[in-house]
Amino acid sequence: MQRLFLALALAAACKPIPVESTTPAGAAASPDAAADSQLAELARRIDPGPQPPLGELFPGWLKDQFGVASTGEAASDAVVAEAREAVAALDSLDPDDGEGRLRGAVRLGRGIVLAEQAVAAGRSDPELLAALAKGYRVLHALRMFDRDSVFGQDFARAFEVVRAQGVFTGAQLAEGLDALQKAAALAPALQLHATAQLLRAHPDHPTVPNTLGRAAQTQFERQDFAASIELRRRSIARLGQASATDHASLALACYAALDLHCGDMARKTAHQRGAEAPGEGGAALLQWTLKQVDASAEAARRALALAEATGAAELNERGHLLIALGRLDEAERLFKRLIEADPQDARPRTGLAVLALRRGYDVEEAVAQIRAGRELLHRDRSYYEVALGLIPTIEAGALMAEIARTGAAPKDLDRRFDEVMALATEFRAFDPARAAVLELIFAATREGLAKFMTGDFAAGLAVTRKLPAQALALTRKFPEVKDVWRLLFALVPVVPDGDKARALALTPVPEALRTDPDIRLRQVQTLLDIAVRWEDGVALAAAVQAAASLPAELDADTTPTIRATLDAVLGLRGDTAARQRALAGFTALAERQRGKARALALNNAAVLRAAAGDAGAAIKDIERALEAAPGALAARVNLAAFMFAANDRERLPEVLAEVASATRIAGLRLHALAWRAALGDTGHGDPKATRADFKKALAEETGREFFGRLLLGRWGAIDDGNLQVALSHAPDTGLLIRFDVTPAWWLVVPAPTFAALVPAKPPKSAKPH
Repeated sequence: MQRLFLALALAAACKPIPVESTTPAGAAASPDAAADSQLAELARRIDPGPQPPLGELFPGWLKDQFGVASTGEAASDAVVAEAREAVAALDSLDPDDGEGRLRGAVRLGRGIVLAEQAVAAGRSDPELLAALAKGYRVLHALRMFDRDSVFGQDFARAFEVVRAQGVFTGAQLAEGLDALQKAAALAPALQLHATAQLLRAHPDHPTVPNTLGRAAQTQFERQDFAASIELRRRSIARLGQASATDHASLALACYAALDLHCGDMARKTAHQRGAEAPGEGGAALLQWTLKQVDASAEAARRALALAEATGAAELNERGHLLIALGRLDEAERLFKRLIEADPQDARPRTGLAVLALRRGYDVEEAVAQIRAGRELLHRDRSYYEVALGLIPTIEAGALMAEIARTGAAPKDLDRRFDEVMALATEFRAFDPARAAVLELIFAATREGLAKFMTGDFAAGLAVTRKLPAQALALTRKFPEVKDVWRLLFALVPVVPDGDKARALALTPVPEALRTDPDIRLRQVQTLLDIAVRWEDGVALAAAVQAAASLPAELDADTTPTIRATLDAVLGLRGDTAARQRALAGFTALAERQRGKARALALNNAAVLRAAAGDAGAAIKDIERALEAAPGALAARVNLAAFMFAANDRERLPEVLAEVASATRIAGLRLHALAWRAALGDTGHGDPKATRADFKKALAEETGREFFGRLLLGRWGAIDDGNLQVALSHAPDTGLLIRFDVTPAWWLVVPAPTFAALVPAKPPKSAKPH
C-alpha cells in the first residue's frame, strides 16, 4: 500500500495549477432579489453555523505544502477559478489510478483551502459555494483519515514510510495526521454551512439542486432522515426531470425513516424512470440501484413488523435490519441491551461487529467482537460470515508482515491456520459448498506456503497444480454454487497442459448458471487467457463465440474491451475484418476512458494501425497513450518498435533496457530484450551479448513462472492483469469470497528477432515434483 504514503510527499511537489483568469458565470445575485422563503427556512434548519475553516486546522508546514494564496490574491478570479477546477477535476479521475487519486486528493485539499480563503475575503459566487460544499462532501466521503478505517490504517502506515524516508519529522507527521483526521470529521458541518450559504444567497442558481442532493446524503449518514427527505425532495423539485437515481435516493431515505408510504411512492417512480446513462452499463447500474431500494423496502417492512418483538432471535434480526436501513445508533443501543440481558449470546456481538464495519469499516473493533463471541452460544451463519470475511485477511496480513521482517516462515506456521480452519469447518453447518471452497484454499495455502518459504518452489507449485482438479470436483458436488465455478475458472491457467486447460475452461456450466453474467464473463476471460497463453486456435474460437453473447448486465466497458481484444488477436493473425472491428472498438473505448485504461486502448489502437500500414497514425496514438499514462511500459516498447522501423534508433537500447528492468510482466520483459537483440543486429549494441541477455531472461522467467505456461505474447498480446483471492464481509451481502481476475491485455509489436529467439515449443514453467 505504498501508494497511499505519498499524499503529503505529493503535496510537497504540488504547485498551483495555471488557470485562466475568468469571471465565474452566474455572478452573485442579491439575496433580497432572489429570496426563497422555503429554502431560507431549510437553510436555517440545516445550518450548524460558522465553522473553523479547514485551513486553520493545518499546521504551518502543511499549509506550505498546499501553497495557499497570499492575502491579497485570495479573492482574485484566478484563485476562485483554480479552487473550482480542483473540485471539478475529481469527476475525471481514473478510479484505477491510485497515484492519480492521491494527486487529485492533494489538489482537492488545496482547492478547498483556496475556496475558504476566497469566501472569507468576500467572494460569494454561487459556483464557488457549490464547489466548496461538494469538496467538503468528497473529503468526508473519503474517510481516508479515520484511524479506525482501512484507509486510515493504510494512511497511518504510509506516514511511517514517509517518516522513515526523512521527508518530514515524526512530530510533523503526527501533527499533520491529527489535522487531517479533524478535517474529515468537521467536513459534514462545513458542507452543510456552505450549502446553507448557497441557499440563502442564490436559491435559484442551477447548482442548487445537486448541492441539495449531496446535503441530503450527508444528513442520511448523520441519521437525520427527516432532513434528508426534505433536502432530497427539494432537490428533485428543482431538477425538473429528476432521474431514477434521484428518486431511488429519496426512497432509501424514506425507508430509513420507516415511512413506507413515502418510500413506496419514490420507489415506484424510480422503477418507472429509465437509465440516465446510455447503453448496457447504464441499465446495469440502474438495475443494481433498484435492487438496493427493493431490499431497503423489504427491510423497513420487516423492521416495523418486529417493532414490538420480545424474543432474542427477533430482536437480533431487527438490529441487523436497522443496520441495513442506516439506523446505526438505534441498532447499537439494541445490541448492547441484548448483551446485558444475556452475556452468553454471541448474536448481539455479531451485530456489533457488523455495525463496526458499517461505521467506517472498523475492522479491529469488528474482530474484537467476533473473538469475544468465540466461546458463546448461538454462533449463527452471520457470525461465521463476519469471522471468515475478516480473520483470515487479518491473520494473513500479520503473517506476511512477519515473513517480510524476518525473511523466514514462522516455526508455528501450521498453528497460525488453526483458527481459520476451525471457522471454515464449523461453517459447513450453514453453507457446505462455500465452506468446502474455503477449506480447500486454507489447506493449500498452509501446505504450499511452507514449501515456498523453504525455497522448494517446485514442491510449492505442485500443491498449486492440484487445485484445478480439486475445484472441478467441487463443481460436480455443488454444481449450482457460483463460488466453486469462480474458483475453477480462476485456477485453470495454472494447469501445465494446454489441452487439459482448454477442457477445464470449456467445462459445461449447469443450466441455472448459464446466463449468470459473472460466470459467463469469467469463462470468456479464462478461454481468452488459455488461447493466448497456449496459442490455441480452438480456445480462441470458443472465446469469440462465448463473448458474442455476453449478458447486458456487465458494465459499459467490459464486454466491448473483451470483444475488441479477441478481434485484435484475430486481426493480428490475418483477419482484416476483425482487425478493423478491433480498431473501432479500442478507438471508442479510448474516447470515454481515462488514465491507464485510456492508455491501453490507445496503445492497442496504435498496434492495429501499424499492422494496417498506417505508421503515422500509430505513432500519434502511442504518444497519446503515454500522455494518458506515462508509466505504460508496453506503450514504450511499441514506441521503440515504431522508432526502429523509422530508423530512429540511437536512444532505443537504453529505453528498452529500462523497460526490461522495470517491468514485472515476463512477456513484456522478453519483448523489450528481443528488440534490444534486433538493435544489436543493426549495429546498436553487441549482438552476442543481447542474445545472451534474452536467453538468460527466458530461463529466469520460465523457472519462476507460477502459471502452467509462460505467456510470451507471440500472438502479439500480453496480460498485465492479476489474480487475487480475497475474503471480505459487507453488511448488505455478507461473506464475499473474491476471485478477482482483472486482465489487461496490451498489444505488442514483436521484434523481428523474437521468433528465432523463442523455441518453436517454448518451455513450460517449472516442473513440480
